Formats: sequence, C-alpha cells, structure tokens
Amino acid sequence: MKKLDLDIFLATARDPEQRHYEILAILKEYKMEFAHSRLYPALAHLAELHAILTKILENKGKFDKVVKREIDHIDVEKKQIVYKPLHENSSLKEVIEFINRVFPDLEKVISEGAKIYDFAESCITLNPVGIASNDESKGYLIAVDTFSELLHVHRFSLEIWNDASKKILVMEEIHSTPWKEPAEQPETIKAALVQNFPNLSNPATFFSKAEFGFPYEETIFPILQRKLLATLHVP
Repeated sequence: MKKLDLDIFLATARDPEQRHYEILAILKEYKMEFAHSRLYPALAHLAELHAILTKILENKGKFDKVVKREIDHIDVEKKQIVYKPLHENSSLKEVIEFINRVFPDLEKVISEGAKIYDFAESCITLNPVGIASNDESKGYLIAVDTFSELLHVHRFSLEIWNDASKKILVMEEIHSTPWKEPAEQPETIKAALVQNFPNLSNPATFFSKAEFGFPYEETIFPILQRKLLATLHVP
C-alpha cells in the first residue's frame, strides 16, 4: 500500500487535477485495507495526516510553524539553524485551496476506518488473570488470535517519562503456539509463566480473546496495546 503523505499537498507546481486523482487512488488502497479489517498502520497514517492538514487550515498565516521541515545546515556565525524550503514553488494560497478540495475525501475514508476501529475495539476484551499484582509495571499479555488460530504471549514493561506525564509501553513476544478449543485456561498459562520466569512471583497478567477473527498484527495487537496502556496503574 502506497502511503499518503504531505508532499503531494504541497506540490503546487503540479497539476491539481492529477494530484487529486492520485490521492483518490491512494485512498482507495486505504479503503481496501479497512475492508479487510486491517487498521494499522493505515488508520494511524491518515489520522496523523489529517491532524497536520487541520493545523495548516487553522493557522493559515503560520504555515512554516505547522509543517515540520528538514534541517539544511547550521549557520555557525549567526548561530542559527537553516531549514530546507517547504516545497519548491509552494504557494500558501494554492495549498489551502487544494487541502479544502481534497479534505472531504480524506475525512470520508477516515470515518470508515474509525467505524471499523470502534467495532473491533468493542469485540476485543482485556481481563486480568488471577490475583491482582501490587506492581503493574511488568507482566504478561496472553492473547488469542482466532483468525490464525494462534496463542500469543507477550512480556510487557511500563516506563514512566517526564515526571509521570507520559507512559511508554514496551512489549516483547516470548511465545507463540497453535490454539484450538478446548484450550488451556489463562490461569494455567500464568502459572507456567511464573514457573519459567520466577523473577516475577505474581506478575500483572491479562488475557484477551476477540469475538471475531480480526487480523492480529494489523488490528488486534495495536488495539490491545492501547487498552493495556490505559488499564495499567503505576504509583
């Protein structure tokens, strides 16, 4: 899938009709991803682009401050960072007009992806396993992938940055095995993890099983990461 990026919106030297056609073709690829319930990274890409374009529209007179630019060089004498131009022959007025022209197409595709995301999120549960841990900064996520009939076990650790204002969830898959009903209970899997990794005597452990067979890497796992990050509480 070709990624839709900011450059095509800034290339005012090119024919706007052709650029609009190219954007529609790329958005069609995103729609195909959503039609197969593959949300990531497609939905995140569009959401990020939407946020940047929205800022450009809201800050028409501060275009340079909205769009990130690459560093060209450092002027040692003036002690200044010199940035590369935003885009050759870019015109603010033309950029704004083009964004307004294409914005409805972009928002329509994002809306389709968001609806699928909301449905998938409602179908993906996340439940604690066994006795609650006093320390939720480290533990395990046990997740069933019914789409591929696999059981995934991830080890996680929660890192706190900037005086607890930002939480970073680091995850590592440590085990993957075929899964079929009837399967081992989550409590049995947790007990095996404690036995194999005794450094965590009562790790924070969570179990997840989606009601429908969504793709694991593109949908289930990213949603579980968000849910787990929202669930964990560290003093």
